[in-house]
Amino acid sequence: MIYDKDVAFPYPVLTNSSNGYVDCSFEFDINDLYDDGRNFIFEITYNIKNNFIKTLINESKAIIVFIVYSQDNYFKRLTANQNKIIIPKSKISLSNRTTIQLHIQSLEEISMSNCNELAPFYDKYKDQIKLSKHVLLGYSNLVKYQGSEYSSLELFKQSVNREYKNAFEVELNEDSIVLKFNDSKYIIANESSTNLFNMYLFVGLSRALHAFIMNNNTENEEFIELQSLNEHQMNNLDSKLLSLMLNKGIKEIDYESIDSIIAKISNNIIEKYVNSIERIMNYGN
Repeated sequence: MIYDKDVAFPYPVLTNSSNGYVDCSFEFDINDLYDDGRNFIFEITYNIKNNFIKTLINESKAIIVFIVYSQDNYFKRLTANQNKIIIPKSKISLSNRTTIQLHIQSLEEISMSNCNELAPFYDKYKDQIKLSKHVLLGYSNLVKYQGSEYSSLELFKQSVNREYKNAFEVELNEDSIVLKFNDSKYIIANESSTNLFNMYLFVGLSRALHAFIMNNNTENEEFIELQSLNEHQMNNLDSKLLSLMLNKGIKEIDYESIDSIIAKISNNIIEKYVNSIERIMNYGN
């Protein structure tokens, strides 16, 4: 498992926010991620600011574990100073919902008696703290996979079927916003009026964001703080919308802010639509 929030442990654990140690941290980042056709290759950096933990790793008393939390959870033990991880593509699937974290795990019983970096709280009884083999000693920050950033248009699919009752309908499914037409004549493809299609995009985004609020406002708050949401508990469409909003610097959403959010995540499609109408009225198409 991974830890996306602070967790209370009955013993000191190295994190970037806990008070078990004094002036210590465990920072992690992915510098590059690519595939060679058969494998995913991660190039990583990490910095452990804790001499006691680093000594345990160097003496093979503890080990760093690379954890991928996705549709297919995967972990790999790293050697000391390893910064490249190769994972067969058959082992994992990466998506915008993939989260990666480093853990530190004990390989034998650990005594804390010689640790000089513990918080003062532990001073009186650190000689009594003995950690078993295979317990968690620390965990890093999370890194979310950004290899497939979603633009607003990648949220959409379109379908034409003469059996549809209405000229235009919107359907929301697990992965996308489906724009449904009962005649292809409603799909404007001519270059001079491409922005007229933005009317359909706006309606689709509006419906999707309304549904996003309904799906994720479980406590009936006045607005939703986007950073507080857990994308692993969402469907794919809501997860895409969340990533898109966060990438645009949007921090919260409510029903009244939907129009302004659409403008931010879709490069002002309403203005483009209105401008297209004005050009047609003034000059013809």
